[in-house]
Amino acid sequence: MMKVAFLITVYKNDKLEFFKEAIESIVNQDYGFGNINIYLGIDGDLPDNTQNYIDQNKECFYNIVQNESNKGLAHTLNRLIEVLEDEEYIFRMDSDDICLSSRVKKQIEFMNKHLELDISGTNIEIIDEASCSTNQTIVYPTTHKECYEFFKKRDPLAHPSVVFRNTYFEKSGEYPLVRKNQDTLYWAKGFINGCKFGNLNEVHLMFRQSNDLFNRRGNVNELLILLKNRFRINNKLGYGIDSYIYATSYFILQLMPSFIKKVIYRRLRN
Repeated sequence: MMKVAFLITVYKNDKLEFFKEAIESIVNQDYGFGNINIYLGIDGDLPDNTQNYIDQNKECFYNIVQNESNKGLAHTLNRLIEVLEDEEYIFRMDSDDICLSSRVKKQIEFMNKHLELDISGTNIEIIDEASCSTNQTIVYPTTHKECYEFFKKRDPLAHPSVVFRNTYFEKSGEYPLVRKNQDTLYWAKGFINGCKFGNLNEVHLMFRQSNDLFNRRGNVNELLILLKNRFRINNKLGYGIDSYIYATSYFILQLMPSFIKKVIYRRLRN
């Protein structure tokens, strides 16, 4: 079997119990852990318990890079991309999510059947902080054309579910160095540079949703930056007026009370 890579990052605010579950779900892949290289990015100093876990399980990590201070997800992922070797398939993973044991095998099969694709993801099931299902599944578009149309409104891929072919990095380069919405801007770079997108219409990732997600009020200045970025994306990708209306509506939604956001989000996802 060919070697594949996993890119995963961790920083001081990540919970150790979630990080352990994430790593264990990679190690226990049906594909065989001997065929998986985990590239770990440590974003600044870690609590002693997390650092001790990494030190005691170094055999799990093929390569570890560490930032002297917290630089953010995009910077850390770019450092990991720089040290990749000859793996054809590069999987993403967040430090609080859980892969199904079939994930690597199924996504490689999908990519091998669709050689035109530079990147693909999967559907995701939402879990809570106790790792229990919330009975919510988010379904993503399957073809490149559907992904392009879907991107008018929302991201066409779940970032922690994706697998890159190394051609994606060759065409689109590194992640944009921003603190928020790195994935959205990176998907935009992909579309602009001719990358082909798709999704496997199956759940292969359990996506953890924090209990306070809907209680967070957006910072107006940050939200304005996101809105401007979205307008630039819409312009570069030739989207129509409906995409600008949706982006503005999303900006307003982020300023609303949590109970309203919760209702609207669930309706949109359904």
